[in-house]
Parts: sequence; structure tokens; C-alpha cells
Amino acid sequence: SLITDENKNINVRMGSVFYRDYGDEYVTVEVPFSTNSDLVKNFINSNEADGGGDYPEAADEALMVALTNLNWSSSARARVLFWLLDAPPHQAEENLKLALDLVQKFIALK
Repeated sequence: SLITDENKNINVRMGSVFYRDYGDEYVTVEVPFSTNSDLVKNFINSNEADGGGDYPEAADEALMVALTNLNWSSSARARVLFWLLDAPPHQAEENLKLALDLVQKFIALK
């Protein structure tokens, strides 16, 4: 990939989490961090939106999985998370609090 080709002296690791909603085929599915960009690209290409029934999705669960299940480096010079949504998370107070708490913990990660 362009990222790894342009940065041969940097250990670039990528991962991905897809989410749907409670009651769908899955809530979240992930590929762990890897230096193999083709693995991550193939994972992304093999997933698509599906399921639903209501507009909100389990976006907060995806955020939790991304921040707690993936092996984030404590010695990284930079950590980047792209949280892309096609629908908002459920608006219940506990869902919004979970998302806020997770972001605050991620920001404090050292």
C-alpha cells in the first residue's frame, strides 16, 4: 500500500472493525492490527452493510471493540482511529456514556 511503501522505516499497523446492530448476523466483527495491509484491505472488501430494521446501530459497541479488543501499542508515536458511521448509535443514555468514556480513556492511553 502507499502508506507502507512511503514509510518503510515505520512500523505501520492497521486493523478494522465492522458493526451492525443487536439481533443482526453479528454485532461486531474485526481483523486485528497487522502490518499486512492486504489482510486488512481484503477484510474491508469482504464486508458490506446489511441487517437493521431500525435506524440506530451498535456504533458504540464497535468503538468499544476497536479501543479494547485491538492491541494498541503503548509506545506508538501516533495512534489514529477513524470512526465511520452510516447511522447514529442508539441514543440511550448508557450508549452515549459508553462512547464518551471510551474516547476519554483512549485519549489518556500512554
